[in-house]
Amino acid sequence: MDEVSLLRDRERSLLVGICTSDFSSLHDIVGILKDRHIPHTVLEPGSLWETGMDCLLLEKGVKPPAFTMKCPATVPISSDPLITVDRGVAASFGRDAPKELVAGVDPGKRPGVAFIADGILISALRAAGPSSLLKIIVRARKAYRPREIMVRVGDGDPDKGNSIITELRMAGFSVEIVDEEKTTRTRRYRDENAAVLIARTRGNPA
Repeated sequence: MDEVSLLRDRERSLLVGICTSDFSSLHDIVGILKDRHIPHTVLEPGSLWETGMDCLLLEKGVKPPAFTMKCPATVPISSDPLITVDRGVAASFGRDAPKELVAGVDPGKRPGVAFIADGILISALRAAGPSSLLKIIVRARKAYRPREIMVRVGDGDPDKGNSIITELRMAGFSVEIVDEEKTTRTRRYRDENAAVLIARTRGNPA
């Protein structure tokens, strides 16, 4: 099975708890979790929880639930629900605040993007377009809080790739160009898996 399919299976096996008194924040977080098919449950402040959980998204200042089992990784709810969910998933995988984060980019009309934290794939998606890539990578840096970050860009679409590289370098990212002939594509999640392979392949400094 390819890496992205395995990631989707791992996400669908998680249980994410949400504890907040902010209905708007709760609505946004639940919407993202539903879109990604990640199981979740809403907890009342100060309640007792007996079932295993992979992470808890907790509003600052709200009393956390009491757990009869091992307390899960706790992630503070931020003003950006996407950052909150991404950080929660990474924490569930034991990769919150990794030493190294590598982003792989497969250029194209809807680029594939993948993030590998200390060797573990924690996110893979298709961007709406090349213009949204920088925003996605900046958000990932805020969400995952790595000590170091490297962006690897495939050379399969030179025109779009060069534009992406220029934007990333202007934003201060270290960038490598990867020879896509060294990567093998799969049929399922084609662009996302291509981005994973690019992220895992050493390239030349841009």
